Amino acid sequence: DIRKAINKFLIDTGVNQTQFLRSIDCAANSFGSFMKLKGKGGGAANKVYHNAYRFLEQYRILEGKPKSAKRTEAEARWGPHGYHLRHDDGKRWGLPGDQYDKSRFDIDLCRDRQNASGSSAMMDRIRWGDDSAAF
Repeated sequence: DIRKAINKFLIDTGVNQTQFLRSIDCAANSFGSFMKLKGKGGGAANKVYHNAYRFLEQYRILEGKPKSAKRTEAEARWGPHGYHLRHDDGKRWGLPGDQYDKSRFDIDLCRDRQNASGSSAMMDRIRWGDDSAAF
């Protein structure tokens, strides 16, 4: 969705790509790599993802627009810190003829399973460096 939001911003505002990249402090080659990636987690570790997300969020607030339904759902699912900022395009290695459920690797469905089992709270504390996490 961030790639769609970037394209929509560039078209709607008339800002060119160079100006946008200067404002988010990113290089054109990183932007090109990021825009070619696919999937929910594809490119999440790229600097463009983080900087463009922050920029577009500030732009949304400036315009006084509400959060989207997808955004509200993601916050309910992932909490205040959001998705893991690591690249995960959903691709996995497998042997020819292997049968597996592709939804097993969907990051949102994985998070729902973690929430249902109660294991996500500990992982969040570890991920965000909460000192109260006991081992």
